[in-house]
Amino acid sequence: MASKLASAEYLVFYSNRLYGTISRLPERYPVTQGYYDLIFSGQLGYEVANFETNYPEFLGISFVDDTFSRSEIAAPDQLSKFRQSRWSLQMGFADESFSVYDHPKVIVLRNVGHYSGDAITKIIESTKGYIPDKPIIGEPLGLMISEGDLGSYRMGGTWTDIVINDSWISKSPMLSWLLVIEFLALSFLPIALWVFRALPDRGFLFSKVLGLMFVGLGVWLLSSLKLVEFSRFGIFLSLFIMLGLSSVVAVVKFQDLSKYFRTKWKYCSNRTGNTCRGWKLFYYCCSWWYDKR
Repeated sequence: MASKLASAEYLVFYSNRLYGTISRLPERYPVTQGYYDLIFSGQLGYEVANFETNYPEFLGISFVDDTFSRSEIAAPDQLSKFRQSRWSLQMGFADESFSVYDHPKVIVLRNVGHYSGDAITKIIESTKGYIPDKPIIGEPLGLMISEGDLGSYRMGGTWTDIVINDSWISKSPMLSWLLVIEFLALSFLPIALWVFRALPDRGFLFSKVLGLMFVGLGVWLLSSLKLVEFSRFGIFLSLFIMLGLSSVVAVVKFQDLSKYFRTKWKYCSNRTGNTCRGWKLFYYCCSWWYDKR
């Protein structure tokens, strides 16, 4: 690589796919990490000749994603000073869907130093910290599952322990999924009717998507923050949180929601009787529950 860098005129990075990942594994790629750090800082004789990127923009505000700091690489001055619009928000690290596929940051470096291959090699080798004192091959890298995590995963059960083949859910997956999704939609409905109250249907259609999204996102957050393990308990906990919030909204905004249901009958009956009967059933259930309080 040193000889190729010495003979090349330009070096092009089409995205952060490599320098954004390899640089985060110094225990595995110490020399390559040093190479990326030195090439962007100009110490290997290359400087930024041009770069192209296009950040998402809304109402004159551009949302800037950073492809360098997460890898502990100093961004070239030209990129750090670049402002696509007058106002910008530094969003930090972005998923590869944006930084690699949607708007990759293409960087063109020009060889201005024309160092020899030996000189480039010596620069990397002489930089403290990039070359380990002893080979790391054969040493534990900490990339395997720990014994504690392995035991926890095994206690969670195998596929045959979790899924019961003879259950009606396994035999009728489409029906079971339909019931689950409808239940999640009805559970989120009070929140949707309150949040999207400016819409004609007050978010009835959104509830079918947001109910599933709320539970799924809740499970992911709880497990990511290591508050609970990813299990049935975490799923039910996320569901109970959503039911709790919906219940609070239903109680606090009961008069407003009740008025909406009462005035919706004529609107429903002129279009679809099934929808009307569904609204009426839900309204009667809510009224019965409220009276029991």
